Amino acid sequence: MSLLSSKMIMKGRGFTMHEEIQARHPGLDWQFSLMPGKRRALKKSEVVDDQIDRLEMIKASIWAKVEHPFRVFKYQFNYRKTR
Repeated sequence: MSLLSSKMIMKGRGFTMHEEIQARHPGLDWQFSLMPGKRRALKKSEVVDDQIDRLEMIKASIWAKVEHPFRVFKYQFNYRKTR
């Protein structure tokens, strides 16, 4: 499956309704980030856990590249929290 034809949805680590959302939309490729505690608990010496950690780093870098333009755009239109 190529990236251009697939529908991938990435959710952050605070998202907790994984199974319910996946059941509602089965045709999509869901990518959820691990919670920080679960990521810290991975044993980097094991091959599988090392691969999971690398995948999490890739997901985080994609997330950062996508979120930054939105933040800049929101700041240009003064969409900020004020007190």
